[in-house]
Amino acid sequence: MPAGLVFSIMVMVVAVLALSSGNNLLYILVSLLVAIMFFSLFASRMILSRVDVRLCYPERVTAGEEAEFDLTVVNRRRFLPVVSLMVTLIEQPPGSWRRMRFDHGYLPLLPRRTEALVARKRRFARRGVWRMSAIRLESRFPFGLFEHRRLMAVEGAMRVHPPVRSLLSLGDGRLNAPGQEGGSLRRGSGGDLYAIRDSPGTDPHHHIDWKATARTGHLKVREFTNEDDERVTILFDYSENGSLERLREAGVLLVASLADRLIRDGAVVRLVTRTRSVPFGSGPEQARIIFDLLADLPFPRGAESGMEWRERWSDWWRAFADRSRREIPVVEVVNEDWRQVSGDKGRVVMVVSTADRVGDFDPDNRITLVRCDQLPADFVDGTGNGRGAEAG
Repeated sequence: MPAGLVFSIMVMVVAVLALSSGNNLLYILVSLLVAIMFFSLFASRMILSRVDVRLCYPERVTAGEEAEFDLTVVNRRRFLPVVSLMVTLIEQPPGSWRRMRFDHGYLPLLPRRTEALVARKRRFARRGVWRMSAIRLESRFPFGLFEHRRLMAVEGAMRVHPPVRSLLSLGDGRLNAPGQEGGSLRRGSGGDLYAIRDSPGTDPHHHIDWKATARTGHLKVREFTNEDDERVTILFDYSENGSLERLREAGVLLVASLADRLIRDGAVVRLVTRTRSVPFGSGPEQARIIFDLLADLPFPRGAESGMEWRERWSDWWRAFADRSRREIPVVEVVNEDWRQVSGDKGRVVMVVSTADRVGDFDPDNRITLVRCDQLPADFVDGTGNGRGAEAG
């Protein structure tokens, strides 16, 4: 039972006894208890006045890695200190309309006109967008009878990227990056050197390698790589069925790991889903855009009927609020046959949850089909080699 409730009941009991008996000593006791009650309420309210809070946290972090939250509490009062202050962060996890609390820290004393830094490290085991809703200041000063709270609105969100797994456990050479062992590197009209060979005399003169010809005494020509092999399209047909959530998250891990591997090896990669796509690109910025899109992918709807309208309202409101400050330069996919890639160049990797998600797509020897229900356990659970393992 809260201490304030017990104290209030005691005051009422003493007041009843004082009225029924007419004892002056009880009247004095009731007056003292009521004075203590009002002083406790006034003091706890004064503690939280003229107090500012600044929250600093990384915009992006990988699931399983530590993220540092720096919270600065500023006491702007001229004379009074801040005593016994509890700071709580209220946030909304991805895929849920409920708010959750995170006890950030406790300040026993903050002198006047000073500020204190409260740093905490956290791990996020689930990818997604964590939205910061408010910061709650609490104080039970001076007697611990009543708790006074003050909410301070906070606008911001942190994207938790999916971790990256090692592709060695898949044992599929078709997923190797261009130029790697088991890849499909072929000669063509690209810009990278593929090989130097003897010329039968019918090759274009601008392909002749004069240094190799002079060194060997035979006519040598240069062959170049096929640019199509350096362009990879990843098709991700994720499922919003709640029963397939684990398989869909395995697909997210696979897409993240594959995109990270390809981009680090110099490939030009794009990601296409049922609703959005990332155009072809390369380099760290392209990896960030792809990982941001994977973090923004929706979670399955809750099984409770009462949650559906809250989820829809929350999604609509977030889309309305973020319409002018969207950070991910994605292109909305409007083509119903978004999986048809017959006219595209380069290799294609199609990731689906189960066999019934394959559907009809243009058969092509460039397409590698990967089913999430056939992924090995060490890849899904993160027990294989890789970086960014999931937090326990």
